[in-house]
Amino acid sequence: MPGYRANEVAVFGATGYTGRQIVRELLGAGRDVVCVGRDRDKLTALTAALGRPVPIEVVELTDRPRLEAICATVTTVVNAAGSFVETCEPIARAAIATRTHYVDISGEQSSIRFAFDNLHEPAVRAGIAVIPSAAFYAALADMLASITAADFDHIDTVDIAYDITGWIPSGAAYTNFLRGIGEPITQFDHGFIDVATPAYGTADFGRPQGIQRTFTYPAPEVLTLPRHLSIDRIRTSMTTSTFKTRVPDRLAPTLTRAIGKGLRSPVAPLVRKVLSATTGSSHDRIDDDPTRFRIAITIRTDSIVRTANLAAEGIFDITAPIAARIAELTLQDSFEATGALAPAQVVEPNTFLNGLAAQGLSYHLGPAEGGFV
Repeated sequence: MPGYRANEVAVFGATGYTGRQIVRELLGAGRDVVCVGRDRDKLTALTAALGRPVPIEVVELTDRPRLEAICATVTTVVNAAGSFVETCEPIARAAIATRTHYVDISGEQSSIRFAFDNLHEPAVRAGIAVIPSAAFYAALADMLASITAADFDHIDTVDIAYDITGWIPSGAAYTNFLRGIGEPITQFDHGFIDVATPAYGTADFGRPQGIQRTFTYPAPEVLTLPRHLSIDRIRTSMTTSTFKTRVPDRLAPTLTRAIGKGLRSPVAPLVRKVLSATTGSSHDRIDDDPTRFRIAITIRTDSIVRTANLAAEGIFDITAPIAARIAELTLQDSFEATGALAPAQVVEPNTFLNGLAAQGLSYHLGPAEGGFV
């Protein structure tokens, strides 16, 4: 564990929608917080809104000495500054260089894969933890799958499906969304594979949604679950109704694939305009979170099928307590975990999910079909 530091946590991207809430969560828990960003005026406005003196630091990602100087003053950094494919490496490497724990809220497959593939060994040598995707994506499904599979030594297939209502990507989330659908979809089949064409399927979300049409989606649990569970295949998907386009739901996978290809072509600016016009998405940040979500998980072994469902409100709002509580865990004297770790590797999943009940989270495990473990 890092030695004595002047402050406990530095929040990068503190002026963003989720960053502000993470700061408030940590301050509410009595933690010493440093707010970090690129715009001094926005940071000053944030501290005024908080109604208390909070240290601020202004830094550019290209200023490695300054990044390390900030990291060296805290025990843990929380990276809430997307896009994480751009911010993860410089901030995490500065944290590792200064023996500072690193937590981020990325839902981007490429940045999470980078953290596991490239930062695990350096983090182990530094004696610190790197915990990517301590957020709505990955953390919740990672923990729910761990609970559902608790009695299994080996799993044939895990299917994870998301259903989100009221989601209109905006601000940094819009940029991250564009980047995500513009990249290949990573799934897991005895190793990581890239899926070129989204596949149709269905998932049962329980009452009242029931069975919904889905298509392949690049969710990050594909990367986190193999870190701590023995699994042959992981398939992640999203309901076609999540994307409120002006085309029939059955065409959403085809549209998504076309957009992804277009974003990697010379006509990318036109594609972005079409996407914004058809979905209502915008570079302008929406300062509220009207979303609701459900996650459905099906786990299969040779002879048993087990299901679970989880529901709550606010895919951005619920990220703040997830990230803040995981960051708080790293501050404890008893915390000794090192290396790149999935969220479910550093918390007890049942306890953690039950602790989010105040945010309206509830989950249900279905009976095992075909026998009992």
